[in-house]
Amino acid sequence: MGAPILAGLLLGSLPTGLMATLGAFTALYGSGRPYLNRAGHLALIAVSFALSVSIGIWASGRAITVVGCLTLLAMAATFLCSARQVEPPGAYMFVVACAAGTALPAAQLTPFSAGVVVLAGGVFAWLVHMAGALFSLRGPEKSAVAAAANAVAAYLEVLDTERERPAHRRAAAALQRSWQVLVQQQPLKSRADSTLRRLRGLNRRLHLLAAAAAQYSGRAGGVPPEYIRTVRHIAGQAAHPPPPAVPHGSWPILEPPGFFPSLWQSLKPGSPPVKVALRVGAAALIAGAIASSLALDRAYWAVAAAVLMLHTGMDWLRTLQRSLERFAGTLGGIGLTAVIFWWHPQGFWLLAVVMLLQFTIEMLVVRNYALAAVFITATALTIGSGGQPVPDPSRLLQARVEDTALGCAVALLVFRLLTPRDAPTRIPAALAGTVKAVDAAALAMGSGRLDSAQALRMHGRLQQSTLRLAQAYDAAVGGSAAQRDAAEKLWPATAAAEQLAFRVLAAWTIMLHGGSAAGEGRPAVELDADGAARLHQVLSGLAAAAETGRPAAPLGKLPAFLRPEVHAVHEALQTSPERSPARGEGEVSGS
Repeated sequence: MGAPILAGLLLGSLPTGLMATLGAFTALYGSGRPYLNRAGHLALIAVSFALSVSIGIWASGRAITVVGCLTLLAMAATFLCSARQVEPPGAYMFVVACAAGTALPAAQLTPFSAGVVVLAGGVFAWLVHMAGALFSLRGPEKSAVAAAANAVAAYLEVLDTERERPAHRRAAAALQRSWQVLVQQQPLKSRADSTLRRLRGLNRRLHLLAAAAAQYSGRAGGVPPEYIRTVRHIAGQAAHPPPPAVPHGSWPILEPPGFFPSLWQSLKPGSPPVKVALRVGAAALIAGAIASSLALDRAYWAVAAAVLMLHTGMDWLRTLQRSLERFAGTLGGIGLTAVIFWWHPQGFWLLAVVMLLQFTIEMLVVRNYALAAVFITATALTIGSGGQPVPDPSRLLQARVEDTALGCAVALLVFRLLTPRDAPTRIPAALAGTVKAVDAAALAMGSGRLDSAQALRMHGRLQQSTLRLAQAYDAAVGGSAAQRDAAEKLWPATAAAEQLAFRVLAAWTIMLHGGSAAGEGRPAVELDADGAARLHQVLSGLAAAAETGRPAAPLGKLPAFLRPEVHAVHEALQTSPERSPARGEGEVSGS
């Protein structure tokens, strides 16, 4: 953030330097990604910031055009960031760059030249962000494996306690993240003796250890202590990974979908990226239209506030909390900004103030958003002043409060109007989807061809369905009182289905790689074609019971390693409150 301002000072054009800091926000993205993947990711981010500012300057001066461009930009950025799982701050900063760029006192810049200035700030941020590759090219991969190992160890240490379930979720997420860094964000071809392949070997061993340990859940004696010691040892080995115990050729890797196929998948009607983008577009358009009709100063602030509340797709309670935190932080930020405007720092003092404000934001934003919002407000207004005296600071600060309040209020209203009221009915659908995914995975396991592309897709489908089940439950818990009550009643079935999915994923890993591959003991996991067929009949009935709310049929003969989990799902569905069919409920709510 400081370097573009310094360049502007040295070149005698402070407003231009402040505009370049919009490109410097590129540095907020890409952390944790492998450097080769990060290079392309950040380059696209930097170009997007430049394009956003150019569009904003082109649209400036015409309220209808400004609101229209901000709305379309907000929708496009929200959809793309959601579909491609772009890390926070996601789409919000592109809307801020587009809006804030129009207010900077740099009238001599054309849209193209302003884009070049912003891109220059982005290029510098790219260089700083990539500098670590000179010292530890595989640093992100090593950190991901170490983090996964520590998460798995933490899970094993609380096995069979009340803390097991959240620890299991964190371990599963860390393992998935590490595999994403090691495979999905890498070129598929790498040298046989590369550090990457050694790290993949450690990561697969972690998967096997976590899978084998999960088989001990609920057993007398718990997980063997040597499992935990081995996992902790792997965390230390990540810095200097040893050669893998199993030849790489025996490790099946499913090629991730390309950029355009994944976008096409996200474009399906009703997909989360489409829902969130439509919600953001409606809020941006309404907030901008109201602010313009009321002739509020800096009406684009209302649009930015509305986008901020909705672009991440949070549930109602968290959206409400974020709105209150943002408004409270804005009030506090107004006081801090008033002090800065009174002081009116110039030259290197201004540079130091902006750097200190941004540093404080980064230190606080995860832990205390309300406090971070104080400094976010002060940073935005300081940069927006262009280093020039503000003619009427009290009016500017008042406008910031008004627009923020309007944007937050519109966002909450749109959320209530455009969010389906059938969140509790999505839990049965997610339950059924998870059980069906378990069924498909079990059939693949019974076939004995776990390394085929189709079988690997079934494995990925089971992982995704388990995640969707957790998201459906969390959304209901964060919804209305009725939704929270329904979610509480469905919690036993949700927990049982999640545990069943985790057990099947663990069994899959053991059957595919074998405990001996990692030098560990191998718990008994046996599933042939006949067993998978019998299990299919049972799971089909459980999926239908979850979806319709009708009682499940009595259980037949089950594979021994899955018997406790299947019985738990069956019992939970039998004792769940009566529900009308999910499809009918959804149609009524949707109407």
